[in-house]
Amino acid sequence: MSSVSFDSLNWIENMKMPVEEALKTGKIVEGSLCYTGDIMSPNEVKYTLDYYVEKAKELEAMGVHILAIKDMAGLLKPYAAQKLVETLKSELHIPVHLHTHDTTGAGVATVLKAAEAGVDIVDLAIESMSSCTSQPSLNVVVEALKGTERDTGLDFEGLDELSRYYEHVRKVYKANESGMVSPNAQIYKYEIPGGQYSNLLAQVTEMGSKDEFEKIKELYRQANILLGNLIKVTPSSKVVGDLAIFMLKNGLTKDNILTEGASLSYPDSVIDFFKGMMGQPEGGFPKELQKIVLKDIEPITVRPGTLLPDVDFEDIKHHLREKFDMKAWMEEHPQEYGEFAAAMGEADLLEVFLLGSAAFNTSPEFQKRLENMIDLDNMDLDELLKILQESDFAEKIFGEQAEGSEWAKYRLPFAAWLKYGRSSEMMVDNIEEAALSIDNKQYQWQLAKFLKAFLAREVEDKRRSRKDLKEYLDYRKSIDNGNLADWALEGIDESKPTAKITENTELPHDLLSLLASHDSEIVKRIGKWIETHIRGVDIAHLYVALVESGELAPSTPVKRFVGILSATFPECKIVGGRQVQKSVSTLQGLSPNRKQFIKDEPEHRFAIDSIKTDILRISTDGVD
Repeated sequence: MSSVSFDSLNWIENMKMPVEEALKTGKIVEGSLCYTGDIMSPNEVKYTLDYYVEKAKELEAMGVHILAIKDMAGLLKPYAAQKLVETLKSELHIPVHLHTHDTTGAGVATVLKAAEAGVDIVDLAIESMSSCTSQPSLNVVVEALKGTERDTGLDFEGLDELSRYYEHVRKVYKANESGMVSPNAQIYKYEIPGGQYSNLLAQVTEMGSKDEFEKIKELYRQANILLGNLIKVTPSSKVVGDLAIFMLKNGLTKDNILTEGASLSYPDSVIDFFKGMMGQPEGGFPKELQKIVLKDIEPITVRPGTLLPDVDFEDIKHHLREKFDMKAWMEEHPQEYGEFAAAMGEADLLEVFLLGSAAFNTSPEFQKRLENMIDLDNMDLDELLKILQESDFAEKIFGEQAEGSEWAKYRLPFAAWLKYGRSSEMMVDNIEEAALSIDNKQYQWQLAKFLKAFLAREVEDKRRSRKDLKEYLDYRKSIDNGNLADWALEGIDESKPTAKITENTELPHDLLSLLASHDSEIVKRIGKWIETHIRGVDIAHLYVALVESGELAPSTPVKRFVGILSATFPECKIVGGRQVQKSVSTLQGLSPNRKQFIKDEPEHRFAIDSIKTDILRISTDGVD
């Protein structure tokens, strides 16, 4: 594992504490310098070659193991990259890592020149996901270096296959892209980082000023000059962008802002910047504009973190208990909670894993203790919970900083779901799915011990009774065995009329017989497709596509379908039937607005129709 530290202003003082603390963990620590300007230009007086070398030496002296050049806007030109890497390699005793974007179209050339100069690590993207605001093409660089001293040895055919897969995936997210369809050399002029380019366009569009995007780019350039020519990366890039939009709204330019903008209230990010809350920029703050923005606020000159008060975790715990009365909230917002609980109930292994990852990332001590405990016969969940409570995990999820964020609207239903929803049952499902998906007896044994400790804790704390859990396990078993009706009938008064459900014992047991067409070519194409589509939602898309096309009888149990797939293609390690069943149920349900089925939402419909086109070779024109 490794830790990466960077500061948006390249202020080394802001990086010292995180670097020192990261080094204490014994992990690999990478110190990053953000690149801006042009070291090859005779007009560059601020961000010169000497500037980067001096900063790099400071980071090396602090003990970092790797030096990274973070070129977030794609401003590092090929010959500048060669010069910079050559110089750093001669001055430093640690590896040099280059991260660049292909916004200007020169990314591949930049990487090749850096390779020629001896760079140790570069960041690239698979071809179909590369270029423009992404990284340069991995496929191109691999081929370009073939037969040279820097030959990567990577398999071009394998990379090409991956590229074709992600070509289809990318179409699903087309609406979220920046709109940039070709390289843009204007970036050398405006210096807008790749990630911010799309954000700025979205902001201007929401303002109803999409036609003024060119004006915004020019104002971005002017705002950067006004701010003293900043290194532009999160969060400093937001300061420049916010100031540019503020200037557009108020009819300001770099020529009139000191007069026309003297009495205005500036965006919070701009105020925080001039207060010194992001650190100290190279060359200091532009004093005239700082005075106008801050008014009577006194700026700081020290690292902002040193001014933070100590955290009282007991007080936070009390605050959370007082603020979040979950039971009352659920009664007042039944629909909101119901929709959220339904969505969480449909979540697959990935979503739950990400929640667990948040705990790991928040508290390295939590991860360390769990790794130590996992081999013990008795797992102390109290100690693990105590570690999390003493970290800022809860504060990050439920704390005040969440106000106004996208997360704010979810935190209350999430808290209610954890306390009163089916979170325990989902934990059982996902632990078992993890145990089935990995062929490692030791790992399975560890998971089994964890599950036992977890269930014991749930019963002891009266969050669940043994009866609750047994009922759920019986229900789930009935799903797996195709006997849901038998489970549902248990306990129903015999005097009430019931329908007798019989199991179809004549279902075919091989994929070729299962398909209505009995087409062996379709089976071959399914086999090829499954090599790269083994998630629960992937198999669910396949199931729906086959049913909609008439190839698969709608009455075919999902669990049996998955079993036949697994038997037909054992090398593909398909996920368990339970996970696919959940995904199919989700796809066949109504969306939250109840206006369409989930399967007809764009991302799912695209995947389903692609299967019909590519595997079943049928046209989807006019198909709902």
